[in-house]
Amino acid sequence: MKTNNRFLSILAVLTGFIFLTSCVEWTIVKKSKEEIVKPTITLKVVNDTLEIKGKHCVDDLASVEGCVKVGKWNIALITFKLKDSPDYYFNKFEICEGSTADDLVGCELEKWEQVEVFATDKKAAKYEFPDAGGVINLKNLATDLTKFYLFDYNSVKQKYYYRITVCKSDGTSCKQTDPPVDNDGRGGHRA
Repeated sequence: MKTNNRFLSILAVLTGFIFLTSCVEWTIVKKSKEEIVKPTITLKVVNDTLEIKGKHCVDDLASVEGCVKVGKWNIALITFKLKDSPDYYFNKFEICEGSTADDLVGCELEKWEQVEVFATDKKAAKYEFPDAGGVINLKNLATDLTKFYLFDYNSVKQKYYYRITVCKSDGTSCKQTDPPVDNDGRGGHRA
């Protein structure tokens, strides 16, 4: 008998909730300043060095090749292209909070930071999130990857540094570069 009463109570609450929510008009408000920014970063192996092109920053980072600034309320879909580098492919992407490349060493991302960014292939068929050390294994997207996208949710104002590693398909030679990402956040603050 108690089971029937409990069931009827739950049914009454759900019916009331459905009735009340059907009377409420749900509206999603979009901030007029919010947009998806789509910077492109191009990389190329030249004379045993991984060169990077594409400046998407202002202020103190304006002269840094490969930097990305994600303005307040925006999200970013960053395209990374490896061009004119036969036999080289994207291997891994590392990201960590900090203001210098040294902050990548011993990186420890909190759980919420691990879902702030992810890499995907051109078909958006696979996704790779960073592990607790900030590493995204790009080989999981494709072994011959020459283009990928990085989604940056930008929920909190903070600076990141990232490192991209490209390697020859036979694994004999790898090259790296490490420019900054400057997030202005979406109104959130770190706890």
